[in-house]
Amino acid sequence: TLYNVIFDVMQARGWKETEEDLDWDFHWADKQWMCEVFDHVHLNDRQRVNHFRNYYELCRKDLLVKNLKRMKRTLEREGKLDEAAQYDFMPPSFVLPAEYGMFQEEFKKNPGAVWI
Repeated sequence: TLYNVIFDVMQARGWKETEEDLDWDFHWADKQWMCEVFDHVHLNDRQRVNHFRNYYELCRKDLLVKNLKRMKRTLEREGKLDEAAQYDFMPPSFVLPAEYGMFQEEFKKNPGAVWI
């Protein structure tokens, strides 16, 4: 499994597993740990975790698109049009079935387009 590969690599680099709650350099956290513990501890500069709070906002494609669009709108409102234009790389994206009507409109405007 993925966990075993990471664990094996860390061991090969000379890292050692610890039973300490907060004395570590790297913590392979699960979602539950992030929700229950992360907000209540102070990490040292040397400490790393494999997740961050609300990581799914960037890991889920629908939420990634939502956040990129939000950032582009924010930059446009602030008058930073050149910077906002850098967000034009995104293809049209839809969350189905909720946005099926918008998808149909876009499909009709671009009948020869490639859809993923």
